[in-house]
Amino acid sequence: MIRNARARVGPDLDSERVDRALAALLGMSRGLARRVVSLGGAWVDGRRVRVQSRPVRTGQEVVAWWADPPEPDPDPLLPAAILLRAGGLVAVDKPAGVHSQAARHRVAGTLPDLVSTRLGLRTCPEPIHRLDADTSGVMLLGTDPFVRARASEAFRQNSLHRTYLAVVDGAPSEDSGIIDLPVERRPASTGWRVLARGPRASLLRLEPTTGRTHQLRIHCRQAGWPVLGDRRYAPSGVASRATGLCLHAWSLELPADLPGGPRLLRAPLPPALLATLCSEGLPVRRLEADPGVR
Repeated sequence: MIRNARARVGPDLDSERVDRALAALLGMSRGLARRVVSLGGAWVDGRRVRVQSRPVRTGQEVVAWWADPPEPDPDPLLPAAILLRAGGLVAVDKPAGVHSQAARHRVAGTLPDLVSTRLGLRTCPEPIHRLDADTSGVMLLGTDPFVRARASEAFRQNSLHRTYLAVVDGAPSEDSGIIDLPVERRPASTGWRVLARGPRASLLRLEPTTGRTHQLRIHCRQAGWPVLGDRRYAPSGVASRATGLCLHAWSLELPADLPGGPRLLRAPLPPALLATLCSEGLPVRRLEADPGVR
């Protein structure tokens, strides 16, 4: 859960350090106040503050945002996580549990921050699209505003073909199909195909043609086969069958008019997802052997 608290600085705290002011005004420990500031969850008059010693002034509004319980700090990105760097585009194999963009409660440890550190960039690249924090796989970021705008338009025009893999509860009655159901009252469409069937679960290839928030997870639930490990949309018995969300952005096809294209970018399956495939009796070899898997 993301919590927040706010208060006005009184004369007794004028010129006090922001971390001490947060602790005094909001009743939090100094350790938590320092962590809030270091992660990027401290705001003064609407501006993010990340320097502990920054003084506050009488009348200013201070706001703290933090995760409760605390989120784990992600490991640094390995070199192999950078799938492509070309002409203002960066493709990354995003680990599960990492936020796709800066949030109100943190900048440190988000994907742009990790990519910036890995590549030695002065500023963080901007996400061109987003993945849920618990979803792993291919994600595009941009370091050049013009290239970023072109890639964003390509997403809007659905000219960047994306393929996801999901382990779902049960089994569809057909081998393939299209889910056309609104998400948050907006049209949404997802193509799907069964890649493997197990005793209790199935491995699906999912191809969204729209990009609604949580679209794939909602569509799978609406179709009657929720994603394993989905603690938001799946029943508790389904959510508990995996240590994390079994949804992976498997591949993305860059068109020729974008830097580095034409190229098929693919992110290998993370160990946790491979473990779930094995425990559910789903053949992993099928992913490499099936020509239908992009």
